[in-house]
Amino acid sequence: MNQSNVTPAPTPRGGFRHSHRAVIPEAALTFREQKVLAALRSSTEPQSVQDLARTCFPGFRAKPGKYETTTADGTKVRHATAAAYRAVLNQLRRLIAGSFAQKTARGTYAALTDQQPATTITTTQPAAPAAGAPKETVKMIIRRGLAHAVLSQLARIAHISTMPVLSHVKLISDGNILTLEATDLTTHITATIPSSGRFTGCLPAAALAAFVKPEDAKDKQAIVELLPEEGDKITVAVEAAMTTLCALPASDFPVRPGDKAAAWKNDGSWSTSQLAGALEWVTRAAGTDETRRHLCGVLFAKGELVAVDGHRLHRVRIPGMARTALLPGTSITALARLLPKSGEVTATRAGEFVRFAFATGDVKWEVETKIDTESQFPPYEQVIPQHSNFTTDVDRELLLRAVARMKPKGKRHGGVRVVVNGAIKIERDDGDGIASTIVQVLRSSHRGPDSTIGVNGDYLIDALSSGGDMVTARFGGELDPIRFDIGSDRTAVVMPMRQ
Repeated sequence: MNQSNVTPAPTPRGGFRHSHRAVIPEAALTFREQKVLAALRSSTEPQSVQDLARTCFPGFRAKPGKYETTTADGTKVRHATAAAYRAVLNQLRRLIAGSFAQKTARGTYAALTDQQPATTITTTQPAAPAAGAPKETVKMIIRRGLAHAVLSQLARIAHISTMPVLSHVKLISDGNILTLEATDLTTHITATIPSSGRFTGCLPAAALAAFVKPEDAKDKQAIVELLPEEGDKITVAVEAAMTTLCALPASDFPVRPGDKAAAWKNDGSWSTSQLAGALEWVTRAAGTDETRRHLCGVLFAKGELVAVDGHRLHRVRIPGMARTALLPGTSITALARLLPKSGEVTATRAGEFVRFAFATGDVKWEVETKIDTESQFPPYEQVIPQHSNFTTDVDRELLLRAVARMKPKGKRHGGVRVVVNGAIKIERDDGDGIASTIVQVLRSSHRGPDSTIGVNGDYLIDALSSGGDMVTARFGGELDPIRFDIGSDRTAVVMPMRQ
């Protein structure tokens, strides 16, 4: 065939893949492609990408003095760089498409002795698979900023465990919508975002999120491409950068339990800002000791949310669910982290499962968890003091800053003393003496000698972290809990500690 009269096939959008074949005359090869082809032809053995990078592009895009060593005779030898590897891979794609080279094994390539006749490249979508056959995975495109915003959140619950798939995020795209899922077997989070192309598989959540992270605001509009390779490899490309990740089959990912449940029924709705503020505050009092599961959840009761860990209690009055439910604290913490500043969130229930659904811009979220029906939430009404020896009204911000200033630095759960007599004095022991600060009160019913109570400084900070402008503190004896009524909708109880 007279190649001089052949018009080269155009490069498809997104570049050539190893499965593509195209009519490409050797005279139409670029300078870099000719260098790689010459290296392959000069060797009698298949060449690896690393060998080709060292031979064709030593020290490619490296700073002077980098990626080079000096031999015994003083000769400087430059080595391959990551940019050189990518350059070789890019040239190999077109060489394979034009039947100049072939892949002989994983990561090794060889030149074809005689250029075989090529067929014109086909860029149309493949025919629909037969019923029951797995769908073919083709290139998928998503926006970089949107992809990172979702993946960075999903990676927070996709932890490494005895089940490798739990450290992965499942991606399923069939057209214009990409569904991403992550789970720790307690919380199951699903997000849907716009995309282009089809893809099915599970990729490492943390590695994928880190790679697509934008460098600046302009990078958020860049395109992320997922390009399937042979075997279980997936190439993730962002502009000139590429990485290869190992994928797991989507069938290995745990099925969302609620998908097997019966019909879902509406169980409540809130504004996202209202629920987010309430959850962020109340979950601070949820326990983390899994041996006391009944203290690790958040109770959604009618008209209020409650959390208690045995040392403190937070209760916020807010329209609750139609039916009382004790939900895992880790699930509610994840929900609070995802809720946007505006919009609406709805809760639906099917049997023992609850789903919260809401939207953030182009992202639609669903957080599913299971109601804890085996644990008995403590009778929290009995924990809240109904009577007090005296009360004090104080500005919340002033008291919060005073406690934060006096809390022992570098100590977890450091204790402070609350001394009440006309004003509130916060004290701490510094070893060499006592440090203190005084907060003027708006009103106090205290009479008689000083009243001193030791409390956990962190618990006080959590209780005073948000809410109304004024706090009414209700004190009993030195061994009694302190009750804080914050604004009109929040109540916190902090147990005393030894001084």
